[in-house]
Amino acid sequence: AQPVHLIARNLGIPEWIVRLRHDATHSSLPSLDVLATGAKWALNYLRENFWECQTNEVVP
Repeated sequence: AQPVHLIARNLGIPEWIVRLRHDATHSSLPSLDVLATGAKWALNYLRENFWECQTNEVVP
């Protein structure tokens, strides 16, 4: 098993997202602004790396 930060790096996920997840899980909950920024980044990442790819395969 690999550490989360190495897997994230290989997937192009920035370190601040990994730290945000770590803090939210193992420490105090970050501010709502920081969580919202992370959520927006994550949704954009999913759109670009998964959803659009799947759409392009289904609808040429």
